[in-house]
Amino acid sequence: MLIHRMAGNSPCLSPQSSISVLMFDAAYPLPVIGGKEKQAYLLANELVTAKEVNIGALTFEFSTNHNDSQAVLNVCRLEKKRFYSIRLLTNLIRLRKQYKIVHIHTPSRVGKFVAILGKILSYKVFFKIPNEGTVSTAGVSRYIDHFFFRFILTKAIILERSTWEELKKYDYLHSKLIHIPNGVEVREQKHYRFSDKSINVLFVGRLVQQKGCDKLIKALSLLAKEHIKFKVTIVGDGPELSSLKKLAIELDVDEHISFVGNKEDVLSYMYRSDVLINTSDKEGMSNVLLEAMSVGLPIIATQVGALKQQLGDYYQEYGCCVESAAVEVSDRIKDLYKNNSQLEEYGAYLYKRSNEKFSISQTAKVYLDEYKKVLNKC
Repeated sequence: MLIHRMAGNSPCLSPQSSISVLMFDAAYPLPVIGGKEKQAYLLANELVTAKEVNIGALTFEFSTNHNDSQAVLNVCRLEKKRFYSIRLLTNLIRLRKQYKIVHIHTPSRVGKFVAILGKILSYKVFFKIPNEGTVSTAGVSRYIDHFFFRFILTKAIILERSTWEELKKYDYLHSKLIHIPNGVEVREQKHYRFSDKSINVLFVGRLVQQKGCDKLIKALSLLAKEHIKFKVTIVGDGPELSSLKKLAIELDVDEHISFVGNKEDVLSYMYRSDVLINTSDKEGMSNVLLEAMSVGLPIIATQVGALKQQLGDYYQEYGCCVESAAVEVSDRIKDLYKNNSQLEEYGAYLYKRSNEKFSISQTAKVYLDEYKKVLNKC
């Protein structure tokens, strides 16, 4: 295993391969910070196992705590300080000798800058759009985005339907667009031991306004008024923490809620819970939902991003997708609380769907096929 920490302009050497891909993310793990970072990490690790693929990662020194000792590929880190754009250019020039594709997981300005540099340097440029609302649909920004998609990118990876439908309107983008779902590691299925004493509810996510955790707390207050017994674990941290704790006290449900902060062992909480609640206002293809599906944990979630694609038949049959109103969230929790057999059936369905549709090994194979297609056009 070769690990390279690039603080300056030292080249990151890597063996030659017929398919060579340089992953770029502004904060490549470890540690894993968020969903897009986790997907970059999972995909890179899975592709490393393919003998015909050479994988490297280019990123920044995003914290004093990053740890490359567990990496299974070359991780090249740059200090993000003045003139970092010049260091990006210099190292992309040097890395061009080893890599033919640059795969960008950061849809920000720095990600677009790397895409432009990649195009100039004759890389094949893969660019991932992780969230809905990332692509501009009006004003001058729309024309800039379309120029970027049409003339800079080799492939744009779309996760959810709203962005896909917006971009598919334009014939000149059709050859650029590919739909590849996020992937998740296959896990052991959760086994239920039902209790009529209470239902164990789990929330996992950053405590920011977009994630809508306040809607969950309001839903819990409605359950309490109907004497539904529940315990809630909220995993995550963020700027909304204080206001959420205050809201829980105001609604008299604080004794039922445990705010446990950020945790690395999120799966252990999933195995101990009866249902996962996702109340986001905006998503792409949620990693938290994929993790829940991978252990067979039932999900109640708002209708955003790729949720319909993830939940499949249960979206229509059981109405596990809800609008943002707290009353709908509380009604759905109450329904599952009163019907334990449906919880078990729903969990088994999600577990099977996760293995069949969203395993990281299948996702990696699709990417590998796409890499081969664009390189064969050289």
